[in-house]
Amino acid sequence: MSADGVLAELRVLDLGVGMAAALVAKGLADSGAQVTRVEPPAGDPFYAHYAAYEAWRAKATRLPAVDDEALHVLLADADLCIVGGEDWPGLHARLDAAALRARYPRLVVVDMGGSHEASQSDSLAGYPLPTAVDLLAQARSGLANELFTARPVCFAIPVPTYGAALLALIGIGAALVKRLRTQRGTLVKTSLEQGVGLFWSPFWLRAETPDAVFSSITPKDCRHLIFECKDGRFVQFVMGVPGAVAKLYRVLGIDAEVDPHDRGVPKAGAAADRYFGDLALIGAHVKRFERDALLAALWREGMAGEPVLSPGECWDDAQVRACELIERDAAGRRGAGRPFDLTLVPHESGPTQVQQTKHADEPTHSPDALPLAGIRILDLGNFVAGPYASRLLGDLGADVVKVESPAGSATISGYRTVYSSNCNKRSVCVDLKTPEGLAILHALCQRADVVHHNFRVGVAERLGVSPAQLRAHQPTLVTLETTAYGQQGPKAANAGFDMVMQALCGHEARAGGEGNLPLWPRSPLVDYAAGALGAVAMLFALYAGRSRGCAVEAHVSLLASALFLQSELTWSPEHGFRGAPVLDREITGHAAWECLYRLRDGWIAIALRDDGMTARFARALGIASLPVCRRDWGESERECIRACLSAAELAPTVAALREAHVWVEPCQHEDASQAVSGEAASALARCVRSVRDARYGRVTGLVGTLIEFDGAPLDAAHLRAAPQLGEHTEQVLGALGYTPQQLAELALCGVVAVAP
Repeated sequence: MSADGVLAELRVLDLGVGMAAALVAKGLADSGAQVTRVEPPAGDPFYAHYAAYEAWRAKATRLPAVDDEALHVLLADADLCIVGGEDWPGLHARLDAAALRARYPRLVVVDMGGSHEASQSDSLAGYPLPTAVDLLAQARSGLANELFTARPVCFAIPVPTYGAALLALIGIGAALVKRLRTQRGTLVKTSLEQGVGLFWSPFWLRAETPDAVFSSITPKDCRHLIFECKDGRFVQFVMGVPGAVAKLYRVLGIDAEVDPHDRGVPKAGAAADRYFGDLALIGAHVKRFERDALLAALWREGMAGEPVLSPGECWDDAQVRACELIERDAAGRRGAGRPFDLTLVPHESGPTQVQQTKHADEPTHSPDALPLAGIRILDLGNFVAGPYASRLLGDLGADVVKVESPAGSATISGYRTVYSSNCNKRSVCVDLKTPEGLAILHALCQRADVVHHNFRVGVAERLGVSPAQLRAHQPTLVTLETTAYGQQGPKAANAGFDMVMQALCGHEARAGGEGNLPLWPRSPLVDYAAGALGAVAMLFALYAGRSRGCAVEAHVSLLASALFLQSELTWSPEHGFRGAPVLDREITGHAAWECLYRLRDGWIAIALRDDGMTARFARALGIASLPVCRRDWGESERECIRACLSAAELAPTVAALREAHVWVEPCQHEDASQAVSGEAASALARCVRSVRDARYGRVTGLVGTLIEFDGAPLDAAHLRAAPQLGEHTEQVLGALGYTPQQLAELALCGVVAVAP
C-alpha cells in the first residue's frame, strides 16, 4: 500500500483556518485520511488570500457551517480534530481545544494557535497580539533580523507558517502512536513562533568553551556561491568535497595554486564577503561561461550545482517529473504533491502482533509522560537532513541510537547545525564495512522500531543495510531513506545540497527581491524541512505498521522538501502560475499592506488584513491620501507610508497603532535564546534550554521540544547534549550481551570505538 492509503481508517474533522492548518489537513488527506472540512459560520477569508487554498482542501469533504448539535455528532465520530490557525479580523475560534479534549477522551485535538490563544500581556494596549500572522511572527521572534546586521528583512519562505504545519503533523503522528498504547487522545499545541524554532535553532547556540569547529556558522551579511553567467542567468554551486577548489578552478580556468585536498570549506572567523572564498575572482571567471555549459562542466567534475530558476520553472524538469512531485487535480490545477512516500510491506507469514517492550538499556528519565516513550530509532545518518528527523523524535521521548563510523563524521563546517541535529541521542561507533560490525547492527535492529539513513542511492545496498536486508532481522521494521533528488530519475545518484535545491526550486530568486541578485537565506531551510518531513513519515509509518502488524518503507528527498516549501504556488489553465510572489526590491514584503517599515529608531511590521484596519491605520498616521481598499495599493502607497514613518519614533507609533487596533509588531533585535523566560516570554523563548556538554561546557540557546502535549512534562530533564563519538558504545552493546573483553578485542580490530 502506498502513502495515499496508510491513514485510511483515520477520520479527521478540520475546523482550522489559514495556511498552516490547511497544509496539515492536506498532509493527512494525502496519506489517505478521511478529512471532513466544516467552514466557519461567517466563511473563510483565506480562500481569497491564498491562491492555492482551494487546492489544499480539494481532497476533503467540505460542509458549510453546521449547528452545534451537528458539529458534536461529527466530533463524536472523529479520531482527530484541527482547531485554530491564522488570524484574520473578526474570525474567532469556534471551539476551545482543551474543552474538546476533555469531552472526547479518544480524540486527538490539534490546536494551531490563533486569536483565542493570542497573548494578553502587551503593556502598551489591552488587545490580543495577533501572533498568528507570519510576518508578525518573523518580527516578534527576531527571525527578521537574522540575515543582515544593519536591518531586518522579510523571509520569502513563510518560515513560521511552514514550521507550525510541520510541527503539528509531527505532533499528530506522535499522538496517534501513543494512542495505540493508551487508547486515549491527546491535546497537541503549537504556534507560528514555535515554527521558527524548527528552522533556526543552531544560530542561537553558544558554548561556554567553544573551539574553532563549534564556532563555524554562516555569518550574517554573507553571500553564497551564486554567480551571474555570460547569458545573464544565474548558477548556484557547492563545494565541500575533497579537491573541490582545484576542480572548480580547473573548470573556470583560474590559474592559481591551491591545495589539491581543499574542500572549499569556510574558515571560522573569515569575513562575510570572503567566507565562501574569493567571490570576486570566481565571479569574474563564471561570467565567461553560458550557464548550461558551466553546469555541464561542473557535473562532469562531480560537483553539485543547479540553475537559479524562478518559482515553478523546475516543475517540468526531468527529475521532478521522474519522481512525480507535482500533482494535477481533476480541475487541471497543478501544485506540489505529497512530499514523502510510504509503502506497507506485509510480513510473509501474515500480520504480526507488535509488542512494545522496555529495552534493558533504555534511559530511565520520566519516559512514561512522553508520547514516544518505548520507541527505539537507529540513526545511520550524517550531516543534517537525516539526523534532524530522529532528533525531533528524540525530543518527544524516543530512544535514538546514533550508529557512527569509528572514523567519525565527515562534517567539517557548519558544526553547530550538525550539533543541534544530534542532541538527545546516544552514540555507538561501529564499522559497518566489516562482517562483525554488520552483525552488531543486525543485533541492534532486533531491538529497534525504526532505522533511517541518508546515504546516496545505492550505498545502503552495498553496505547491506537496505530496508529489505534489515527486515531479515526485524520483520516489522520501519525504515526511512532520505535522498537528495529521489530514488529514480536522471539525477537520482547525484550528490545534493540544500543550496542547490533552493536555487532549482525558485527560493533564491524569491528571496533576493524584485530586480535584485538571488539570495540564499543563510539557513539550510530545505535540510530542516526534509528532517521534519522525515519525522512525519517515520511517525505515520509507525502508526500504520503497528496498526497492521507489518513493515513500512518511508522515503523523503531534498528535492521534494524544497517543492513542499513552495506549496503556495499553484498553476491553473485559466490563470497560469499564482502564489509565491517574489519579494519587493527592498526585501520588506510582498505587499505594501503587509510589510516592514523603517522608523527613526527601529523597524516595525504591519499586517493590514482588511479594509477596516487599513482605514484605522491611515487615520492613526494622519495619511489622508491612502485608498480605502488595500488591494488598490501599489508602490506609491508604500513610498507614502515610508515617508510618513521614517521620522516617527518606535514606541509611540506602536502604541498609537495598537490603540487603533492595527496589527503591528516591532522587529526584535534579540533572538529567542536571549529573551526573558517565564510567563511573559514568547512561546518560542519558553522552548529554549541549556545543556551540559563534556567538551564545550554549558551550551545555551538550544531549542528543545517545540510541541506541547497535555500530560507531558514542561521541564527539559530529558534533553541532552549531542553525544561524543562512541560515548555510549559500551552501554548499548553491553545490553546486547557483549562483555568488556569482547568490546576491547573489537576495538583493537577497529570494528568498534569507545569514547575515553
